[in-house]
Amino acid sequence: MSSRTNRFTGRRILITGPDGFIGKHLVRYLRKRNSLVIPWRRDVRKPIRFEGPVDIVIHLAGAARRSQFRRNARSATDVNIMGTRNALDLCRARSAMMILPSTAGVYGNRSGAASERHKPAPITPYARSKQRAEQLCRMYSQKYGVRTVVLRIFNVYGPEQNREFLLPHLAHCVKHGRAAALKNPEARRDFIHVSDVVSAIHAAIQAPTGRMAIYNIGSGKDVSVGEVVKKLSRMARRPVQWKQNALTGREIHSSRADIRKARRDLRWVPRVSLTAGLRSMLSATS
Repeated sequence: MSSRTNRFTGRRILITGPDGFIGKHLVRYLRKRNSLVIPWRRDVRKPIRFEGPVDIVIHLAGAARRSQFRRNARSATDVNIMGTRNALDLCRARSAMMILPSTAGVYGNRSGAASERHKPAPITPYARSKQRAEQLCRMYSQKYGVRTVVLRIFNVYGPEQNREFLLPHLAHCVKHGRAAALKNPEARRDFIHVSDVVSAIHAAIQAPTGRMAIYNIGSGKDVSVGEVVKKLSRMARRPVQWKQNALTGREIHSSRADIRKARRDLRWVPRVSLTAGLRSMLSATS
């Protein structure tokens, strides 16, 4: 058994948002590896009053969909910021490690690959709320010694994802012959399969990182939205119609991850190609 497996075995892992997209995949993944998973389904805006021992908190609960911020931006922001503070308070009380899945959106619009060294410049309310969550992690790390790993996740996709997100929307439209709604077919995205995101979280649990570490989690490659539509069209063997919605000024034009740091420190690499991921997603789309 490797030293990494030894560090992981027997850990008590509390997961907020266990029923969300990433949460469901992560819970299944960890339980298959005989981890003691503690699903936390309560409102994270309230203190997390868990009385038992905890070794790791993976804070997935939060507001991520555009519709949540359109309906009530203040409430959605509170979920992301207050929820992170409460998760950190639990880590401080239990001397537990904190893993915060964040977003590549904190980089804003960049030309070329985004590196962890680049200064955040978020342009959406969601990304700004995640930047503030990251700042809380740094503060708790510096002030209270909470060991924290932040994972800046790029465009995650996969089975069971809400259709409000781009790839499930496209897969559904392709499969049912409906016109896809696109804002910018030329926009370039770094798509990362949910199974690779879950393996990155697992790697972060095991890695001997310092008190505060930030890693990009993406494929390291970008592709235009229009190219994705063409791929899905070829897979489904049917033409795809699409309509262009108006831009709001808050869209990311280009997004690609520099993943060298995660490769080096976490010994993590993405395994699922975009072609394979899209094919499996299309077959699973109802």
